[in-house]
This record gives sequence, structure tokens and C-alpha cells, in this order.
Amino acid sequence: VHNIKYHGNKPLARYMGRLMGTLLPLEREQIDYIIPVPLTPDRALERGYNQAILLAEGISSVTGLPYLPRALERIRFQGSQTHRDRTHRLEAMLGSFTLGSEAIPPDSHILLLDDVLTTGATLTAALNALADTPLAQVSVAVLAVGTVTA
Repeated sequence: VHNIKYHGNKPLARYMGRLMGTLLPLEREQIDYIIPVPLTPDRALERGYNQAILLAEGISSVTGLPYLPRALERIRFQGSQTHRDRTHRLEAMLGSFTLGSEAIPPDSHILLLDDVLTTGATLTAALNALADTPLAQVSVAVLAVGTVTA
């Protein structure tokens, strides 16, 4: 994950996405769209890519599931979360996401996708942004589960 996120290993991210697509029980009849958790535009520009989008590309390549990279938009970045505890992560993430330019069709079952789950603050904030959409169901997938070091 560190190589994907901080060392620009985009091929590894796509490979891990393909692996996720092979190992997860993702059926086209059950999941309609993959929605990768977005970065702020500045962060994406700085990094050069969004690792969640690369994972979504990999999953899509083996499952045929379409992904909507602009369905959510990250409007605030409060710095790295890596050294914050759960409470501070949740506070920092409040209001960080909004619906993006890509419409999510009503009654869809989406797979919200991120690279790492640590405290759930990022996914909670993303789910809050999706709360007003008429979705049938939301499932969540992550590449890795981490621990809080703060």
C-alpha cells in the first residue's frame, strides 16, 4: 500500500485491483457501479493519480463493473490522517465530500472503494455525502485495513 500511495507504483495498484476483482464476490447482477473515494484536486495533482481510481480500474477490468470516478468530490483536505486518532480523524473529515459531476443512477447498488480503512472516518464522510441519493444499497471494499498509530 505504501508503494502504491507514496511511491507512484500505479501498475501495482491496478494489479491489486484486479486481484480484488478476482477474490471479492462481485457480481454484475448485484453491484451496479464502483465509486472510488476521491482525493482533492490539489492532492491528486500532487500525487499524479488517485490510488482508489486505479484500484477501481483493476476491479473493472476483471469484472466488467463500471466505475464512476467523478460521482463524489472531495472538497476539503485537512492534511494527512496518518497520525490522528479516531476522534480527530472524524472531526477532520466532516463535510469533506459532496456529490460530484457524475450522476449516480437512482436505485443503484454501489461499491464504495478506498485503499485503506483505519478508523472509518473517510468512508463515513463519503457515505454521508451519498446519504441524500436514492441508492438501493451501498457496499464497501478496501484494499487494506490499518491501525491507528496516534
